[in-house]
Amino acid sequence: MSTGTGSHVARVAGPLIASVVVLLFALPLAWMLAYFMNDDIQAGDHVVFLAVPILELGVTGLVAGLIIGRSADLSYGRAVAGALALVLVPLLAVTAVYALLSLTPLFDDAIGRSASNGVWIGVAAAAVVLAVLLVRVGARLVRPGARAGSPLGSEQTSA
Repeated sequence: MSTGTGSHVARVAGPLIASVVVLLFALPLAWMLAYFMNDDIQAGDHVVFLAVPILELGVTGLVAGLIIGRSADLSYGRAVAGALALVLVPLLAVTAVYALLSLTPLFDDAIGRSASNGVWIGVAAAAVVLAVLLVRVGARLVRPGARAGSPLGSEQTSA
């Protein structure tokens, strides 16, 4: 039984760790593509900044899901859906931290001036709640041994 639990932890931790590594490269790259030496920032620049990490995390989730689906007793659909849910969690954590830092003048004088503090608190709370939900759903989706008709693998088959 401990081998199944250990491999389940690896199936959950793997996409999380991979997404953190991807974000370490994707966020600086997105910032450079969107804002570096850009004197006239427009809405399209913000779209580029958001799209680059999301697309890279999507590819990471797809690859992680295919690896999990191949190595575990899971369908590829469940494995990819679970991995995609899990790889978005670190991005939501970064979003929550950014929203909380936007409340302080130490982070940046310009941030938080145009939006009320309530909006930033709401963004942080929504990001945390969504991150917790995605971890739970992703962990259930990558859990092997679920019956075909059970919702999110809540019923385990007997070994």
